[in-house]
Amino acid sequence: MRPTDRNNFCREAARKFQLGRQRMSQGWALAYRHYSTAYVGEEDAARAAHLGIWRSTFTAPWDWRRGDRAPYAAAARDRAIGSDVLQGLHGK
Repeated sequence: MRPTDRNNFCREAARKFQLGRQRMSQGWALAYRHYSTAYVGEEDAARAAHLGIWRSTFTAPWDWRRGDRAPYAAAARDRAIGSDVLQGLHGK
């Protein structure tokens, strides 16, 4: 690896790290604590401030892949029930 290649690699890695930190602090990403605790502080702060995805309930991607979709299923059910109620009110 030439010195210029190494510099470009380091610059790119730093840029991706900053982008990850920015997404995390705005509440648009989750810290995957199984592999790293690098962004845990940012995630905790976003959760406490109810930013981004923390404004509502959601299923973490690793839970979704495992088949645990309870918050998503409950939200879909609530939307369907709300839709039925509105249809009944408007006679449609």
